[in-house]
Amino acid sequence: MNPKRARIQLTGAGGTGKTVLAHHLAKELGLNFRGSVARGIFEEFGETHKTQVDMAPERRFEMQKRINEATHAKFIEDGAFISDRSLLDNFVYMLAYTGRHVDMDFLGEVMEKLVAELRSLDMLVVVPWPPPFEVPDDGFRETFAGDQMLFQCALEGMLNRIHAFAGGALPRLGVVYLHPELVRVEDRAAALIGHLTAGDIKK
Repeated sequence: MNPKRARIQLTGAGGTGKTVLAHHLAKELGLNFRGSVARGIFEEFGETHKTQVDMAPERRFEMQKRINEATHAKFIEDGAFISDRSLLDNFVYMLAYTGRHVDMDFLGEVMEKLVAELRSLDMLVVVPWPPPFEVPDDGFRETFAGDQMLFQCALEGMLNRIHAFAGGALPRLGVVYLHPELVRVEDRAAALIGHLTAGDIKK
């Protein structure tokens, strides 16, 4: 397919280089960059990923719910784009931080949105963890290795569950697992453009 008409999302643990890669691809391919809405909503609540564990459970759920709704609204818009996050990330974060306060009806609703979103994409890119570089502490993201590993495993496991749940609810060209030895953003971008052009996608 023509990479300049693609709908692409990047997913993975924090600090793995998703935003840098998404901006690079947006510039190179002329794609619209749709960034994460989470930081803005965290700021409205006066919290960060590090501090949300101390929030009252009901308030934490309300914040995660708003992030989920805002993310879905951003990604159902028409047109080619690339994003450094996906609804999949938000779903896994919501389960991790508010799982005890989420009822089955709401989970089913979010799952349906997630399946629809994945089907609307051309490619979902799973960025590997641990990253091949030191993760800077920006005061917002969680940098503890154990938490990041847990999130990455949950994310990749959820992808498999969604595939079974929806009978193949993957993007049209599939899911790309970015090779962990690719360090330079230029090399990562070239690999993904190659996948788009050739349709050589690992599912």
